[in-house]
Amino acid sequence: MEQPLITVETSRHDDVLLVRVAGEVDLDTVPQVRAVLRGPAVAVVLDLGGVTFFGSAGIKLLVDARREFGALAVVATARAVLHPLQVTGLARHLPLCRSSDAALDHVRRMSRQAG
Repeated sequence: MEQPLITVETSRHDDVLLVRVAGEVDLDTVPQVRAVLRGPAVAVVLDLGGVTFFGSAGIKLLVDARREFGALAVVATARAVLHPLQVTGLARHLPLCRSSDAALDHVRRMSRQAG
């Protein structure tokens, strides 16, 4: 049986939407991530800890998410994600966290400061 190119799981933590992504984030798979981001959320955590490939469509996804959500944090620990973020300079403009718990804490603080 063939493995899917991407898996996307969501969970709610109060007003925060946690989206866990594993596999390849590219032009063919990014619509699956965008689909779960269409729901109502005050804050979003994108956990990309399981991502093995992160293409330009993933970069665009993060730029759009940064514009759309007042509070956003990204879990990025693998070179497959960190390298493109650093090369494009996007790493300087996103809160990058080492764990989902740290990212959840970060967006909660951002939400409290904004409110």
